[in-house]
Amino acid sequence: MGWTSALTLLQYGKQFIKHRRMLHEFLNQHTCLDYLPTQTEEARKLVRNIIAEPDEFRNYLARFAASSILRVAYGQSIESDSDPFLGMIHDVTEAVNKGGAPGNTPVDFFPWLRHLPSWFPGTYYSTHAHRYRHRILKLHSYPIELVRKQLAQGTAEYSFAQHHLTALDSKSESDPQELEDISGAAGVMYAAGADTTYSTLSIFALLMTLHPECQRKAQEEIDAIIGPDRLPTYTDRPSLPYLECILQETLRWYPVVTVGVPHRSIADDVYKGFFIPKGSMIFANIRGMSLNENTYADPNRFMPSRFLPKPEGNGEPHFESVWGFGRRQVQLKHLIFDRGIFNILFSVCIGQHFANASLWLAMATILATLNITKSKDKYGNEITPEVVFTTGMIQLPAPFKCSMRARSPAAEHLVHAQF
Repeated sequence: MGWTSALTLLQYGKQFIKHRRMLHEFLNQHTCLDYLPTQTEEARKLVRNIIAEPDEFRNYLARFAASSILRVAYGQSIESDSDPFLGMIHDVTEAVNKGGAPGNTPVDFFPWLRHLPSWFPGTYYSTHAHRYRHRILKLHSYPIELVRKQLAQGTAEYSFAQHHLTALDSKSESDPQELEDISGAAGVMYAAGADTTYSTLSIFALLMTLHPECQRKAQEEIDAIIGPDRLPTYTDRPSLPYLECILQETLRWYPVVTVGVPHRSIADDVYKGFFIPKGSMIFANIRGMSLNENTYADPNRFMPSRFLPKPEGNGEPHFESVWGFGRRQVQLKHLIFDRGIFNILFSVCIGQHFANASLWLAMATILATLNITKSKDKYGNEITPEVVFTTGMIQLPAPFKCSMRARSPAAEHLVHAQF
């Protein structure tokens, strides 16, 4: 499909380590502090757009998710629905989610199927991959060429791509592989960051629609701590424990990447008495972990207070596994096995600090300024959204209706006063 230089699909080795190092330089916990003003600006732009066009809230959630990471990856901004960067994210999502069950299509097991014509039995998914290949290649080539053009004109903003392209151009000789590495690392930063953030915010909107009591409690906390004269900033985060619980419970209640990315063991191994053949495919059952009754009481229930200390809550731990795992730190009972049972390496998401901040700022700004309620039909009856999710590697709620309106004229004025 064209993901040959995507970190999430690279085999462990020199290129894998190089990409992680490149991305970590821009997305580590300390560097991400520099992006907070940009993320705050995008969160306020999000609620301003929703107030103007509440029925388009899904589009604006997607635009917020894409624009926030786009500025870090390429130094670009999104101002309209016709922006080509939004189209690229749509194509990527469609390509991945219609590409079959992760790691379990015929072409995964019989790679030679990719060379056969589309009419040959068993080639549906390889044909799908060929069909979308040029769109994935565009994700890698278009933004890089745009930044190169801006560099030549002296208009490029500082970004991951600008930084690495400048270093590349300063060399008297360079390996063509270096440009591919820059394109691949920047592309996966943008695609993965935009998709997962949008999906999580869509779940948040659904949960606030279904649980108005949780929304009210968070708004009361925001009103008490922040007051009516300003909008939340990231420095408020430690002072808003219930809002933090809503964020953490949204991540736990339905992880958007339910079984992670398939991994494969690179050598024979033995783990706790289990023989693991080389080439064993493994999936981390992230959704299963989030529903572990030994850790979470009534796990299918959305209950933000579970994380609060007793007696107000249960003192349950945050669901850190949503961001991935360290090396060999996954219990076997939480895994889905397929032709074997373990994998040599699981990685923690490099973008977790940036994504975590984006989610918090979006949720805090939305709850401070908007009320999310059920839509009504033409007879005035409330429409309760169904809890239905799409299939694919990254899952999100099926399209649903809700009402997002400014909490008050003062809140609306406060939003517009920021611009």
